[in-house]
Amino acid sequence: MGSYYYLVAQLPYLQFGEESPISVDELLDEAQKWVTKSELALLRSIDLEETKIYGNEPEVIKQYKRFEKKLRQELVAWREARDQGTEHKPNLFRIGLLKEGTPLDVEENLLRLRWEFIKELETGLHFQFPVVALYVLKLQILKRMDTFDREVGEEKFKHYTEVSL
Repeated sequence: MGSYYYLVAQLPYLQFGEESPISVDELLDEAQKWVTKSELALLRSIDLEETKIYGNEPEVIKQYKRFEKKLRQELVAWREARDQGTEHKPNLFRIGLLKEGTPLDVEENLLRLRWEFIKELETGLHFQFPVVALYVLKLQILKRMDTFDREVGEEKFKHYTEVSL
């Protein structure tokens, strides 16, 4: 418990949409001083997009993976309903999240939804290993957001949606 205290206490505060003050690799470099080899391996294996649950993961990671799987199922159901001209009301988010704004706005909204879920999972956890695991997920969200380039995305969108007559 004490080693997590020192690790968690030195982690910089993360804010959605802001530049990350630390990378996943930097976190892992620091974590190896404070966690066991098996815990470090577990941190390295955490993937924002993974939905398969493994037995040795902290419960909060399992909960996140269940959420991610449900989110993807909701997105598939919504897209299928849209393609068939029917309605589908998602349970995890309001429908406007997918309809309002550009594709980049939609992607950012979905990342914010994930971020908020992770924040809920952090509630009540203090200086424990699961906090570090959730921190890795947040770092991955920020890294993904750093890859977005509005101009490049707009050009690709125009290219793929352009109709030749």
